[in-house]
Amino acid sequence: MTAAETHVSITFLDGEGAVVVRFTNAESSTDSECRVPAEPGGNSFVWDLRYPGPLELSDDVVTAGVLTGPIVAPGEYTVRLDVDEHTQEASFQVLMDPRVHAEDAALQGQFELSRQIRDKISEAHAGVLKLRRIRHQLDEWAKTARTDAGAALLAGAAGLISEKLASLEWPPVQPKARTPQDRNYMAAGLNAKLAELYAVVAAADAAPTQQSYELFEDLSARVGKALSAIQDEVETDVAAFNALVDGSGLGAVVISR
Repeated sequence: MTAAETHVSITFLDGEGAVVVRFTNAESSTDSECRVPAEPGGNSFVWDLRYPGPLELSDDVVTAGVLTGPIVAPGEYTVRLDVDEHTQEASFQVLMDPRVHAEDAALQGQFELSRQIRDKISEAHAGVLKLRRIRHQLDEWAKTARTDAGAALLAGAAGLISEKLASLEWPPVQPKARTPQDRNYMAAGLNAKLAELYAVVAAADAAPTQQSYELFEDLSARVGKALSAIQDEVETDVAAFNALVDGSGLGAVVISR
């Protein structure tokens, strides 16, 4: 069996047995540096001690490619190597840097807040991706409907809803930014503000400040409000549009993904 035919994966688990991150030798890996080697003979793989980063928006010039996952807290971990049907496991410890004198509770607090920020960025990005999927369907529907004189009004309605959805990309993200320098004169999206907070929390081996917790609560609430506005649009105008096109033969807009 060749290396290409061999399935290899390395999984890191925390002290409770929950998966932290998993790497494979699959060619579909988005980052070649994180692909597990599977050549005959001795191989090595270096883990950066991080959880996976947040869900990314590939065209968001402010955050794409720069967001990382939180560093694991000191403690007990397990690594599992799977090579086809064969499995090996080993336990190991992540130790405190001897130069750092922070309490375990402080680093745990830093990790927990970092993970919450990461998840909130993912939540904001997921909402925008859902919005864009729906907009794409509406735009395609409008193009198709324009060839049918009887569906011209519906095509116009699809265009109006798509425009309204486009306006809701802000404030979760800043869709007008085209270069990283645009952030210098454009209002930052909530995802960028969360990314800045993430950098502050991770900047030192210490417990997050009270201000960091308070800012996270504020940004979380604003993300929730923005995503609720998107969901409201989906549940009202998009749902009403689907009711109108029912039976048209052109198909409804799929909103459940």
